[in-house]
Amino acid sequence: MFLMQNALRNIGRQRGRYRVLMPLLLVCALLTGVFTSVAVPCRMAADRGSTYAEALDVTDEEVLAASEREDRARRLGESATLLSFSVLLVGAVAVLYVSSIMIGERMFDVGILYAVGLSRGQIFWTLFLELFAACTATLVCGLAAGRMIAGAYLRREIAAARLPEGILSCMGGGVAEMLCLGAALLILLIPIGKLTVRLMRTNPTDLLAERK
Repeated sequence: MFLMQNALRNIGRQRGRYRVLMPLLLVCALLTGVFTSVAVPCRMAADRGSTYAEALDVTDEEVLAASEREDRARRLGESATLLSFSVLLVGAVAVLYVSSIMIGERMFDVGILYAVGLSRGQIFWTLFLELFAACTATLVCGLAAGRMIAGAYLRREIAAARLPEGILSCMGGGVAEMLCLGAALLILLIPIGKLTVRLMRTNPTDLLAERK
C-alpha cells in the first residue's frame, strides 16, 4: 500500500517529466482507437453485405446502391487498417525514444531512493507502479475517446447513406481489433521494460556520484 501511495504521489511530483510521454501515448491511443474502430466494422460489414443482397428481394437500383456502400466500406476499412498499424509502428518507436530519455533523467531519483534505504526491489516497484498507473490511464482514455469519435463518424456516414446500415453492430467483434488493442498494450510495456533494463544494468551507489 505504501508503494502504491508513493507512486501516485510521484506522478504529481514528476508531471514535468511526463509532459512528452503521456501526450505521445494519448495521441497514439486516440488514433489507434479511431482507425481500429472504423476499420473492423467496415470490413466485416462489407464482407457480410453480399450475402444480404442475395437473400433479399430487392430492385436493381437498391442492389447497386448497396454495392456502392459495401465498396466504400471495404475501401475505408482497408485504409483505416493500414493507418492503424502505421500509427502503432511509429508510436512504438517514438515511445521507446521518449521513455529512454525520461528514464535516464529518473536515474538520479533512483540514487536518492537507494541512499535513504530503499532496496532495489522497492525502487523498481515504486517506479513500475508510477509508470503503469500514468501510462494505463492515458492509454485507456485515448482508446475510449477514439472509439467515441469513430462511432460518431460511422453514424454520420450511415445517416448520409454512404455506409451500410447495421455497421455499428460489428464494432468490437473482430480479431483485427483485438490484435490492435493488444499491440497498443504492448506499447504501454515499452517504458516499463526500459526501466527494468536500466535498473538491472545500473549500480545504484554510482548514480549520485555521476550527478556530482
